Amino acid sequence: WPIAKELLFTGRIIEAEEAHRIGLLNHLVPCYQLRTKTMELATTIAKHRRESVMGTKALLLQHMGCNLEGQWANENNYTNKVRGYGVEDAFPDFLARKGR
Repeated sequence: WPIAKELLFTGRIIEAEEAHRIGLLNHLVPCYQLRTKTMELATTIAKHRRESVMGTKALLLQHMGCNLEGQWANENNYTNKVRGYGVEDAFPDFLARKGR
């Protein structure tokens, strides 16, 4: 968090290369490849079950400011809510790439 705090406190502007190096950007592509990369990521996400993607996003937002016990409770509630979906149903493309 030291870099994040420095940027927040100083308001220093950083270039794209530094933002990528310190993890503020997941990908750094030339301008002419931006649409292609964006569509590639969107297509990968869209292959997953909508409810799973939305649930994962909701969990990440709920976890902000939670202690470990709160995070566990949120995940347990989510797991119970989507119990009918197996991992294979929720994230088929991920499993095809990475395995179980």
